[in-house]
Amino acid sequence: MGEKIKEHWERRGFYESQYNSIRSEFTSECWACGQSGQPAFWFAPWFLHRAHIVNQPRLKDRRCVVLLCPLCHSIEHGARHLEAQRAPLETENLLWLKLEHDPEFYDPDLLQECSVRILPEPKEH
Repeated sequence: MGEKIKEHWERRGFYESQYNSIRSEFTSECWACGQSGQPAFWFAPWFLHRAHIVNQPRLKDRRCVVLLCPLCHSIEHGARHLEAQRAPLETENLLWLKLEHDPEFYDPDLLQECSVRILPEPKEH
């Protein structure tokens, strides 16, 4: 187990409280597409999702997530929508979103420990 993951488990209560509160600290605007209102074609609940940048292990830790609307998050998981045809974001784009919107909680060392591959440099999408 890496040092950062070990630190997460030692301070789990703190990191999980930050994970739980992230949505209340930002507006309802998606970090990827900027959408804040529910599109007419979307009939499921509409609220910001905590989308994991890395997930090996999948930690309830604010440092590991970005905020995406349900549409962008579903695209990240492989869904396709006729009304919103766009490719999923690459890992470097998710890293850039984290650095751009939540720099205080951008921790590349933890993100690397939670990834099975070498993480790229952040890149604007």
